[in-house]
Amino acid sequence: MKLKKVIKAVAYTRVSSEKQIDNHSLDFQEKTLKNYAQQNNINLIKIFREEGKSGTNTNRPAYLEMIQFLEEHDIDMILVHKLDRLHRDEDNMYQDIKRFRESSIRLVAVGDGIDTAEDSADLAIAVLTAIGANFSRNLRKETLKGLTSAAEECMHTGGKPPYGFKVNQETMLLEIDETTAPAVRKMFELYADGFGTSDIIKWLKSNGYKTSNGNGFKVSSINEIFHNEKYKGCYTWNKTVSKDSDGKRNTHKHKDSYIQKDGGCPEIVTPEIFDKVQKRLAENAEKHSNRTPDRYYPLTGITFCECGSPMCGGVKYSKGRKYYKYSCNHKCGNSPIRAEYLEAFVINAVSTCLFSEPNRQPLIDSLNALSKDIKMNADKEYRALKSTLSGLEIKHQNLMNALEKGKAVSSITNGLDRIERKRQETNIKISKLSRQTHSFTEEDLQKLQDGFNQYLIAKNTINNKYLLKKIIDRIEVSENQVDISLKCGININKSTKAIMKGNDSMVKNNFVEEYKTVDGIFLGFCETEADYGIGVKIALKIGDYCGYDTILDLSLYPEHVYAMADQAEKDIFELVGEEISVEILFENDKVKKITEISLK
Repeated sequence: MKLKKVIKAVAYTRVSSEKQIDNHSLDFQEKTLKNYAQQNNINLIKIFREEGKSGTNTNRPAYLEMIQFLEEHDIDMILVHKLDRLHRDEDNMYQDIKRFRESSIRLVAVGDGIDTAEDSADLAIAVLTAIGANFSRNLRKETLKGLTSAAEECMHTGGKPPYGFKVNQETMLLEIDETTAPAVRKMFELYADGFGTSDIIKWLKSNGYKTSNGNGFKVSSINEIFHNEKYKGCYTWNKTVSKDSDGKRNTHKHKDSYIQKDGGCPEIVTPEIFDKVQKRLAENAEKHSNRTPDRYYPLTGITFCECGSPMCGGVKYSKGRKYYKYSCNHKCGNSPIRAEYLEAFVINAVSTCLFSEPNRQPLIDSLNALSKDIKMNADKEYRALKSTLSGLEIKHQNLMNALEKGKAVSSITNGLDRIERKRQETNIKISKLSRQTHSFTEEDLQKLQDGFNQYLIAKNTINNKYLLKKIIDRIEVSENQVDISLKCGININKSTKAIMKGNDSMVKNNFVEEYKTVDGIFLGFCETEADYGIGVKIALKIGDYCGYDTILDLSLYPEHVYAMADQAEKDIFELVGEEISVEILFENDKVKKITEISLK
């Protein structure tokens, strides 16, 4: 008796919209294909479900996954409910049928009664494919008419609104979303002021902003925002060219004719700042470079050689040693200047000026005014976030009610997942909001001044760069002198003016670095904000008297901690109490950096 071969098959189901129901729903298609497989002794190995994707192109995740699966496994048959579920494009359909036949794979459209193993299948495939493709073309035309009509009225035409906007569900017009619009304003403001996209991404991350999909911002997502004219109040529609046969679109290529209406939507940024960003984007496109400096140079962009060319930070080598310097871009022949000398001199001059007596009370007043503004904005954002949370709760309950009635289970569960992510993100933003007003005093200002110089030099933050650009107009370096021009609004008394000019030797005399090795003890572990590291707490003997006088919290690489544990032949948690030797880089007798930690 000859055994009948068991046919191994996969199934592909697709809907172009979550709203498709009845005999086009994913669940209905899947049930039909499972029944067919069971009745015909077919081993249905895997079902590929495609939701919300058009059949006019091949850029579909589940479809591409199926093609990859077919290449890696021995499959006899592909089951679809109808041919148009696989493709609504003639070329793509014929290419796939040819590919399947070359691999001895049968394509069976259960609802159409078509099996490519039969001789009569080709004619039926040709007719049904033409009908399906023609239906898609006509549907696109009719849909385009409706969308064009809506776009003429500046209505939102579907999909997610641009970041920073929301859609009024009654009028379908765009409105400003004040929970995300501040991030958009900050992006444009920072870029227009000369900051890079990496700086902007850091600011967005530190302030808890994410994309509409709940992901961190990337350069591509920021560039997409920068090129969208809606942010300056100019409504545009159907601007980019259509997708190709693979479903891909060149977002930088525009049509010759498209809808464009000034004032068609509310502006989040002014046209002036939008145009300033466009100008800088065009300039940067010509001189883009992926080079990343190995050190933070806070004065880049505001430092110039006496020849007029910018001076940028970089590394110089001499006799096997590495030196960080600011050098003239034009290479005019003027000598570079040591980075640590210039930075210490400039920051000290700025600090002396900023915290001089005429400015102290105005600074305190400004800080208190800022504190009140922060509280007002926090209260406003708090109310907006609470309103968003309330709306999410209503949507969640509506979906739960639909789920109880057994409607479109997969679509509802996906919707519940999205709402839950948004609820978590909104709750995190609410928890981070500080709604207290701090009253600044002279004591607070003194604390700020004490750590101002070192923080401004060492910390590569968006706020530091912003502060320097707002205070310093220009730094000009010549062979024997450094001139600093400050922007208006900052008082400089006579004694301060006297130190605003100086040469390299003067700065060097006021800037002393030295390495020292001190004794310490391993106190235990602590929390760390570093993405990769183990927080440790150590005590050090830095003063001239006996005993530990300094306690520091550090973040160490895990391999460093485990190496010390191996050396002591202990578990890492048994390192507590171990004596250590610590090498420290001091700057003017203050700890600048821990360079090495080892067991004694």
